[in-house]
Amino acid sequence: MFDGMNLTENAVKLTSISIDKIYLMYCISTQFVQERFISRFHQVAQPKLSIETSLKTIIPIPSLSEQKRIVSIIEDAFTIIDNLEENKQSLEQVIKQSKSKVLDLAIRGKLVLQDSNDEPASILLERIRAEQKKAGKKVENTFDNSHYPELPRGWIIAQLSDICVYERGITFPSSAKQMSKSCDSIACVRTANVQEILELDDLWYIDKKYIKNNSTKLLRDGDIIMSTANSRELVGKTSYVETVQQEMTFGGFVMVIRTQQIDSKYIFYLLRSMFGKGLFANGSTQTTNIANINTVVLGNFSILIPPLEEQKRIVKKIETTFQILDSIQNNI
Repeated sequence: MFDGMNLTENAVKLTSISIDKIYLMYCISTQFVQERFISRFHQVAQPKLSIETSLKTIIPIPSLSEQKRIVSIIEDAFTIIDNLEENKQSLEQVIKQSKSKVLDLAIRGKLVLQDSNDEPASILLERIRAEQKKAGKKVENTFDNSHYPELPRGWIIAQLSDICVYERGITFPSSAKQMSKSCDSIACVRTANVQEILELDDLWYIDKKYIKNNSTKLLRDGDIIMSTANSRELVGKTSYVETVQQEMTFGGFVMVIRTQQIDSKYIFYLLRSMFGKGLFANGSTQTTNIANINTVVLGNFSILIPPLEEQKRIVKKIETTFQILDSIQNNI
């Protein structure tokens, strides 16, 4: 197979081969033969197998016709394996695309049926604005939904800032980070932890003094964490905080998004759909190697808001469908 090639001192060339060369190659590669080679290594700093020992290694030799048949079977099997791997990659891509499609249908009112008994989202938004005014926030009627006659029943269009508040992460010097917890430290989520599921295996810890007794800088159940400073491909990626298992804060390259009277998981899935479409990448500003997205740009995004009860049905349908797709992927 390698006629005409030069070899180093750590390789040996088999010559005058009287059996099928391809069969011999596969035979030498088997666990059966490799274990015999290993048992005969010279035990020095760099284990070596002598030519003499190699030549004395016993291998099974069937008839020439059987050798060729074995080679044919092996190569047919390898072809099937290669095709399976390609099909696996194709199926994984189909699953990824299916999830994106589910999210797209969800935010356009096409995933679940509308219910005329649901309280319209416009009334929900009025309550949110009344609450904001009571808290002293300036409230503007940013959208006239009469221009959108094709909206699903009970839905409205608003800006993300109409129904969410944003909390920037804390800043601290690089020297302040610790890799293990101490009595005066607190876990800190950073952009590396923001994955499809919030990764908590690799947390940093910082002194609690950097929080400055500000409770809004502590993670809460139902928070949405967004990576706001990352590569262009990853800026805007989000994780959902299902349940806070320990006291945690979050760093300066991420932002926490908190909903007001809106199902936080619905907004999480909506943001995932927007991320998948590249909306955050397109809305970001680029520095040397980092893309940034700020609260003004984020807040100005137009979003579709269904009635609260429909939000809950949408979330349930998304998660049921995703569980099925994940089960298929795990069994490929």
